[in-house]
Amino acid sequence: PALNLGIGKVTSKFFTYENSTSSSEIIVFERSLLVETLIPKDLTGVWVNGTKNHWLYGFAVYAGDYQQELPEFDAGFVTQTSIGYDFSKCLGYDKAIVKFDHQYGSSKENSNGAGKFEHGFSLNALFQQGPFTLYTDLLGGLGREGQGDAIGITLTPSYHLTEDLELIFRYQHANASDDGLQLLSRYERLAPDLTDGGHGDRYDAAYLGLNYYLHGHKLKLMAGAEYNHMH
Repeated sequence: PALNLGIGKVTSKFFTYENSTSSSEIIVFERSLLVETLIPKDLTGVWVNGTKNHWLYGFAVYAGDYQQELPEFDAGFVTQTSIGYDFSKCLGYDKAIVKFDHQYGSSKENSNGAGKFEHGFSLNALFQQGPFTLYTDLLGGLGREGQGDAIGITLTPSYHLTEDLELIFRYQHANASDDGLQLLSRYERLAPDLTDGGHGDRYDAAYLGLNYYLHGHKLKLMAGAEYNHMH
């Protein structure tokens, strides 16, 4: 548990709580807008992580270019650093993990968010006690020329009404300079009469949903609705 080494092409996993959670295990349909804005695509790299005496750590270095196959190493590099502590024993909770994550992109050619934002920061926490779970994320990025800086917060409480039925709420708020935010493409950019390609400087969204777990996260039914507004 104290030392794990890896190499290969992976979803970058040491920046923000939502991004470090497998897409099959997140409890909402989509990751939050600011997380999707900041994270890179799948990259090839090396990483080390582990847990020791309630401390959690992770560090990764990736080739900055996104390729379907092997990287060409022609777009600098991306690093992710994570340090956290498990307070569950101190607080008497089932889970109480607080982490600080940092992401650095060396080149504007880096994949996605690391190319737009030279530095990214995330202070995230996960608390769980009985049927109640809460994860929070205070995150931001320092944009490159023409991108603008961004900062925001995500709050996601959930409650198990029964062993298999979970009620979920999520609130997002984000601000950015120079219209540095853009609505996500899968659902939000389908809105009619969309202006400026969905770009804006202030974003708010509220999600409410129910998940029914037939076999844990391996087989679940998800129903949810989200209202969002981009200024």
